[in-house]
Amino acid sequence: MTQFFSLLLWAGAGLCFVAYYLDQSDPANLYLGIVLVIVVTLTCVVTYMQNAKSEALMASFKKFVP
Repeated sequence: MTQFFSLLLWAGAGLCFVAYYLDQSDPANLYLGIVLVIVVTLTCVVTYMQNAKSEALMASFKKFVP
């Protein structure tokens, strides 16, 4: 979650929430901020699952080495 692109998305979400706080007449900034938070969270979960699978695979390869 600390990759550069993820940090940029978090910053964009934060700016969307600040923009909504400053002008609450248009909820588009709120929706965009929520969508960005969801995207970053889903990306984090998928990346974690992929890393866990690859670590399990590497651990299974270590069993084959005498």
